[in-house]
Amino acid sequence: MCHPKFQDSWAAGAHGRATVDPIFEQSWASQGKPGACLVCHVTGYDPATATWRKDGVACEACHNPIPAEHVVNPATNPVPVDRSPDLCGHCHSDTRFGWDEWQISAHYQRNMSCTVCHDAHSAGLKTIVIADGQALGPSGLCINCHSEVSMNFPYSKHHQASVSCVDCHLRHLEENGSDETHTMPDHSFNASLATCNACHADQMHSSTETAAVPAAEMPAPEITIGKSLAESPSPVSPFGFAGLAGLLGLAGGIALTVFASMLSARLTRRASVDDSLLERIAYFIGWTLVLYLYFRFWDTLSMTYTYQPGRTEGLRLLTAGPLSFNFWVGEILLGIVTPMLLLLYRPTRMSQLWRMVALALVVGGVVAYRWDTNISGLIIVLSYLPGEPSVAYTHYIPSLVEWLAGLGVIAYGLLAFSLGARYLKVVDHRAVEVHETEAYLT
Repeated sequence: MCHPKFQDSWAAGAHGRATVDPIFEQSWASQGKPGACLVCHVTGYDPATATWRKDGVACEACHNPIPAEHVVNPATNPVPVDRSPDLCGHCHSDTRFGWDEWQISAHYQRNMSCTVCHDAHSAGLKTIVIADGQALGPSGLCINCHSEVSMNFPYSKHHQASVSCVDCHLRHLEENGSDETHTMPDHSFNASLATCNACHADQMHSSTETAAVPAAEMPAPEITIGKSLAESPSPVSPFGFAGLAGLLGLAGGIALTVFASMLSARLTRRASVDDSLLERIAYFIGWTLVLYLYFRFWDTLSMTYTYQPGRTEGLRLLTAGPLSFNFWVGEILLGIVTPMLLLLYRPTRMSQLWRMVALALVVGGVVAYRWDTNISGLIIVLSYLPGEPSVAYTHYIPSLVEWLAGLGVIAYGLLAFSLGARYLKVVDHRAVEVHETEAYLT
């Protein structure tokens, strides 16, 4: 057996059991075993002799013709694969499928094939498996493409009642006169009055009766607030992110200024820097990092208190997902803890080399924080089923406008740094003037 995975799936599915399925056997026998049924339930049926080559819907039914050399050299002699709906329509047509409904669907108009949702070997629906290994129900196939439409679904009354996509968009065709054996969903995927009546029949008028209620007697609609809705948006404290952003800018901005001042003093004699002043500023940065570390964990861990769509998935992505190394090592360990200890410990703070290392790590930690915050929000795509949030991670490439805006922010920062170095007396320009005067006189 060359394809055991496909063979096992086929043998256990509707195609492999098309001839031996008890429901088929009973229905076929009750109709007098007409040969017309065997056109689709066996492979290679010859109506003249009432014989066939293989039971069930075998490989040749869909992969035809199979090259004679395929068994010997399959790499250079692959079997043909036809994924068009027309191939499936040879059997799955009319009352056995609802071909008219399929042709008017948006799926058909967008050239979607049957195999987008159906496994051709098992003849069943495909399964969407999310990051934690959990398999979603049939509606998972819907939100796999309709992610934007599903974003507001968790806040609806249907979600609270555990109604899923297929409950409204896949009406079965019993009323069209098809027998139970060949009943299939309506592949137009349009919600209809019939699907609404399945749950709201007691709220609808009968087909022959119209109820008129005077406006004065119209009852006021009663609004019930469920778990996913609130009477008003939850208040957001400004001290959380604002405090974090303030400490981030304070620590990162000052660290970059002091680092650049020390670097310029090492590279040129034209800049004379008061080292004792920079040492005191570095000590202040160390304590700022203590507060920043507290606020960072407070902001991050607060996302674990309750489930909030997007935030909870972002926390999982940040602390245990693809960004976990950047978060724990790049941002927390190297960007906060290590420079904090170096700047608070006097012997390393007094050393210009270790001080510069610590300040550079602070700047790197700020970059890592912005990376973690932006990327975790940009690459998460959320879709929902009742009680089943589906999280997908995509990629993100900045547009030209975003690149230009980023360069503009960097240019603005360099301008602010130049003005600060010139007018905030971090660099002793008097020493530069004295040096130039002495050079002129000599």
